[in-house]
Amino acid sequence: MSIRKSNRRRDGGAIFWLFLCLGAIIAIVALTTDGGRLMEERRRAQASADAAALAAARELYQLYPTAQGSDSKGLAKSAALASAASNGYANDGKKSKVTVEIPPKSGAFAGKKAYAEITIESHLSATFGAAVSGEDLVVKARSVALGRPAPLGLVALRPNGASSFVNDAQLALTLLGAGIYVNSDDPAAFDNQSNGLLSAASIDVTGGWINSGSGAVLTKINSGSAPIADPLRYLPPPDPASLTVRSNNKLTINSLLPRILQPGIYRGGIKIEGISIVIMMPGVYILEGGGLEVTNLATLTSVSTMIYNTQGAFPAGPITLNSLGKVVLAAPLTGYYRGIGIYQDRNVALPISLTGTASITNTGLIYAAASEVRLRGLAGVGLDLLAGGVVANTINIGGMGNISIDLLGNEPQIPEIRLVE
Repeated sequence: MSIRKSNRRRDGGAIFWLFLCLGAIIAIVALTTDGGRLMEERRRAQASADAAALAAARELYQLYPTAQGSDSKGLAKSAALASAASNGYANDGKKSKVTVEIPPKSGAFAGKKAYAEITIESHLSATFGAAVSGEDLVVKARSVALGRPAPLGLVALRPNGASSFVNDAQLALTLLGAGIYVNSDDPAAFDNQSNGLLSAASIDVTGGWINSGSGAVLTKINSGSAPIADPLRYLPPPDPASLTVRSNNKLTINSLLPRILQPGIYRGGIKIEGISIVIMMPGVYILEGGGLEVTNLATLTSVSTMIYNTQGAFPAGPITLNSLGKVVLAAPLTGYYRGIGIYQDRNVALPISLTGTASITNTGLIYAAASEVRLRGLAGVGLDLLAGGVVANTINIGGMGNISIDLLGNEPQIPEIRLVE
């Protein structure tokens, strides 16, 4: 039995189905083409918003010593708009709109100084999509950045070992607008032995912490935090060639008459004792061996000074401020060492000790990357020891008094410029 194949042609069938599905095909092509363009533009707009926010943050950081995080002159806003324009967002109101809010008006940092909020709205002309919607594609990107000198607070750099940070202040340890950072990965890296109060903007510990005292910790302790790099690792020591040698042997002052010291190099260090009254004039003081000691009833006052403790013809000595008299050390307000009161040679591991037997005020940051810094408040009346930030190998805080950590608006010029949203 033979089977005959039909040769009948079905002219027009495929064309009919093609026309029937043409609308759907056009819509799919439009979505595919414009969707890809939309995603690409979204990435470009976000990258540009991030760059603009960082540009504003850099300007806020530069202006911080005088503006304290505000942008009253609009310089940070101008920097953000210029950055956005350089990336193709000219803020013409048609193709793009760039909004700069300092401080931010929305989000977690709304109303906070030193933060900049950037929103980019991009109008992307549609291609095939115009046949469906007849409208441009709109892309929005938002970014928030922070720009200020880093509020260092207390930083213990040692990467391991128990008790890298010890708090045994029996009345109160207070950090104003700054945090505590402990890099040690030991389970007992932070040992809180205090029976008093501990308050800080934040407490971040790479390892763990133990609370062997009965005091109250008013700030959440974040264990398992990432360690932070030494924020002053690039800070060079002062150049001795630019300074005058003031003493070739240890300078010991024990006098009934006030003594005025000039900036320069003191070989063998400085010791102030008895009931001496000493004033250090503005500038950099290099202690080439011997260190600095203030004892008995001696009074020491400095005005815009930075003390660099190192070694030379004499071996290095510790810095010990333990006097029943008043000690006031005021860090430079301007210049390269702005906000830094004591800087110890990274190769010197001797301790730095400040004991507020009467009262000690050190408005500058203490930097001792290889050493322990000890802060003691003893009087128990009022504020016994006011210290600037500390960056050290380890930190040990104790005594019966009140200790406050506050740079008083004179932060070292260490930038904290980063995206936060």
